[in-house]
Amino acid sequence: AATAPRIPSTRLALHHFDTSYSLHLGALWPSVRAALLCEQKYGALLNNFAAADHVPQELELLNATDFISEAPQKAQHWQQGAAVGEARGCQEGSGEGRTVMQAGMVTQAEMSPPLCTSISSKIKCYTFPRGDITRFRPARPDALGLLDYYLMDAASLLPVLALNVQPDDFVLDLCAAPGGKALALLQTGFCGHLAANDVSISRTKRLYQILHSYVPKEVRDTVSVTSYDGRDWDQLEGGTFHKVCVWEP
Repeated sequence: AATAPRIPSTRLALHHFDTSYSLHLGALWPSVRAALLCEQKYGALLNNFAAADHVPQELELLNATDFISEAPQKAQHWQQGAAVGEARGCQEGSGEGRTVMQAGMVTQAEMSPPLCTSISSKIKCYTFPRGDITRFRPARPDALGLLDYYLMDAASLLPVLALNVQPDDFVLDLCAAPGGKALALLQTGFCGHLAANDVSISRTKRLYQILHSYVPKEVRDTVSVTSYDGRDWDQLEGGTFHKVCVWEP
């Protein structure tokens, strides 16, 4: 007797997503669905420890841009747009009230520090524009064997930027594997000591590989790698840190 054709597991999963998430996300689900079905895009985190001065120009010729260096300019445009919107709203008020509110906004804009002033200029991550599915070439070693860039989910850089690491900071990364965040923290050149921990032993092995492929020995000596449950850190290791990163997907 003929057997019924087996439905692929991926198709079953997609059907489950369609029936479940379409209820939760409504009109947003079609675009989310399309994004999930697209090939994952990566960012190329430049390795400052490698002799690769030619890499930025090479990536820019491919139409890739450093999204971190662009952030302050985009933030400024956003602030200006928000200020214009508020100014238009103020025009609906009385003359005297409008003048006071506009003066207050100008004073606030002059006194408020610009967004993204804490972003380290030493961290550079190149991405392709939206809609561009170009792939980055595999990383290449320099004369000393250090790879020129690390391909990673660019969103993983956000906690690193938010930490605003300062010179000689002691930093604890409780979910460090596979190593992108730890590598980015070291790119700042500010870590006096980096404690890189991950509960998964297999993922910690990958972290060791990343450090040896991208970081010179004198910098690796400032890094300690452990594999503990972060909830037990105080009982197992303890210590005092200036910054702590817990980035759990």
